[in-house]
Amino acid sequence: MRAITRSPYSCSNPSIHLNYPSFIAFFSGNGTKTVEFQRTLTNVGSQKSSYLVNLESIQGFKVRVVPERLVFRHKHQKQGYTLKIEGPYSGMVPANITASINTIPMLNGSNFKSWKENLEIVLGVIDFDLALWEDSPPTLTDKSTSEQKREKERWEKSNPKDFLEHIEKRFVKNEKAEIDILLTSLISKRYTGKGNIREFNMEMSHLTLKLKALKLDLSEDLLVHLVLISLPTQFSQFKVSYNCQKEAWSLNDLISHCVQEEERLKQD
Repeated sequence: MRAITRSPYSCSNPSIHLNYPSFIAFFSGNGTKTVEFQRTLTNVGSQKSSYLVNLESIQGFKVRVVPERLVFRHKHQKQGYTLKIEGPYSGMVPANITASINTIPMLNGSNFKSWKENLEIVLGVIDFDLALWEDSPPTLTDKSTSEQKREKERWEKSNPKDFLEHIEKRFVKNEKAEIDILLTSLISKRYTGKGNIREFNMEMSHLTLKLKALKLDLSEDLLVHLVLISLPTQFSQFKVSYNCQKEAWSLNDLISHCVQEEERLKQD
């Protein structure tokens, strides 16, 4: 997207204001909504140019361009304008709302990020995400226009920001508790000789991946040492052999050597 638009555009912070000559807006229902598009023109013609808006009416819609005239004083000068389209809108029908909500995963202690991303997508689809991306319009006064009043009302109706911030604060607390539980489990884990040592190593690795998802990234070297510490006394000679080596093992190396050592111990 950045290569196409030649701008620092990010899909994680979407905007309808990409500087394209086309405009796309969706309208349906008995209510009304206003969609605004911001564009920038660059004068590539003569030194002094003037452009006047020429609009063709669309039944059921109000279309305005501000300003109606762009005057360029020199070549390569840039001027901005805003296109406003007001049309019918009543949001989504209940069936579509239900279908969209069903795509949101159940919130638990470890999926807040994906839950929030899915929720924001659904809010955007049903036009309830305005307050997530735009600041509150100015406080209404006796001089406020009808359009300003509609924008204020629309923003207030679409304001889930406080709710999401509250959930996020609670999730941070839960996240810290989960990190503590996982880290304690990883450090205290011990191999008893029962089961499969390969599976035991993979369980240790899985715990580190869970911690990484919670932004606590443990190095592979540390994981190797934790696995060695967790091995019973039968593996003492194996540990001494590792400590005498100059090269460090990767997790895959460790698993391979552990399996071989366990087979040797069983034969003895």
